[in-house]
Amino acid sequence: MAPGSLSGYDRAMFSARNAQAPGLRSSSPLCLLVLLLAVGCGAEDSDVVLVPATISDAPSPQDGSASDGGVVDEVSADDVDLEGDDTSFDALATDSTSLVDLGLSDAPEDVVMTDAPVTAPEYPMDDSLRLNHMQALGTHNSYHQQPQAPLHPSHKYTMPSLTDQLELHGVRQFEWDLHLHLDGQLEIFHIPLIDQVSSCTLFLDCLEETRAWSDANPGHAPLVIWMELKDDVDTGVLGDYVPLAGHYDEVEATILEVFEPARLLTPDEVRGAHETLPAALEAEGWPTLGALRGRLVFVFLEDGAHRDAYLEGSPNLEGKLLFVDSDDPSQGFAGFFKINNAQGDFDLVQERVSAGFIVTSNVDDVDGTQEGNVAKLAASLESGTHFLSTNYPAVKTDGSYYGEIPGGAPVRCNPLTAPAKCTANALEYLQ
Repeated sequence: MAPGSLSGYDRAMFSARNAQAPGLRSSSPLCLLVLLLAVGCGAEDSDVVLVPATISDAPSPQDGSASDGGVVDEVSADDVDLEGDDTSFDALATDSTSLVDLGLSDAPEDVVMTDAPVTAPEYPMDDSLRLNHMQALGTHNSYHQQPQAPLHPSHKYTMPSLTDQLELHGVRQFEWDLHLHLDGQLEIFHIPLIDQVSSCTLFLDCLEETRAWSDANPGHAPLVIWMELKDDVDTGVLGDYVPLAGHYDEVEATILEVFEPARLLTPDEVRGAHETLPAALEAEGWPTLGALRGRLVFVFLEDGAHRDAYLEGSPNLEGKLLFVDSDDPSQGFAGFFKINNAQGDFDLVQERVSAGFIVTSNVDDVDGTQEGNVAKLAASLESGTHFLSTNYPAVKTDGSYYGEIPGGAPVRCNPLTAPAKCTANALEYLQ
């Protein structure tokens, strides 16, 4: 991912899982100069923070092989030692600085650094690889910010912004909890009053932030967004919130304020001429990645009264914008399953994945032990679950646990379903 694609360049940081620059070493002044040029920072951006201090020897995207990723440490501009080179950061920041001026190239002096347009990478396997061939990182309660006075250990964590999750940590699935305020606004947070702090409180703001990143990164693998109608206590007792029953049209309308229909994968598109989604998946499979790049899938995380109400008049999701959570593969609307514990339900996950359904699983617990989370993630990866929903998407440098897709760039080939020729870079690489 090019750091220059970040708004204002104020998040010009790299994670090792996204870095695809072979042969670079943080200890090399030359490497640091190249990284600074890649950021393209202006004179007003001299406080840009660069990560990493270590970059693995990852193969280039063109060779079709996967990257191992690595551990990174933060490096700021103040920490950089140019080893006697008196070139200042202000000089590096000028738009007209040439490689020759910096002694980094033998090219003619009229060759200068320019801002390249954002273009989608080429993916030669896009006609054969499909949605269910990938395995990617997701986040649980993706918006969550630790409250000032947590009332429960499970509330003691803070997620990076949605943009940082997408850009720096390779997240390709979100989970948002929906609430309806008395003023008609749809909001995203966990529990009213008790655990209500969110990185993007308004549903519309969360959508717009996701759209901005998607537009800046054409060709990204499809994003899946689970939405739970978490209104169990939204009866006016805790805050000014009301149940969401009967307001599903407002959810769809808000999504369409931000994303035009062509940017969304819908049940009708997957079902095609078949009567049910399972019949379509058995006969046709999921759309290819070539048809899904830059697009999103929205799913209601509901299997009770809300789901039944949403399905009224459309038992197979005819004309609906969203998929819904399933609990039986024979259901006519079955396409997505949220199986929370892939470690405990390992055989069930493999059964659903092998049958062609998309599965998301939670892969760690906020109040779990380090050893327990490591074991749960490992089992989830092996199970073939497609989206691994973590509470810890950020790379840790102190040896403690974090959610990770090993060898992903940031998406890896599903160990259960992907064809033999699949590579991580054939699924997604963002320079």
